[in-house]
Amino acid sequence: MKTEAMPYDEQDDDTGKFVRQFDDDDFLDGVEEAETPTTSNIAERVGCQYRTAFDRLEKLEDAGRV
Repeated sequence: MKTEAMPYDEQDDDTGKFVRQFDDDDFLDGVEEAETPTTSNIAERVGCQYRTAFDRLEKLEDAGRV
């Protein structure tokens, strides 16, 4: 039985574990490449939902990577 995934996760059929669809580097590259690196712009570049970009960028900021 599959569990409901977050919009940015994919569930591995063999293990049942959820894996991230987007890598941190996708977001970091988006910040570097965007003329105006807003959360909306980064979400569009990465191809994810706004909330996914917001959460990931916040975690990257807390880790001192952004």
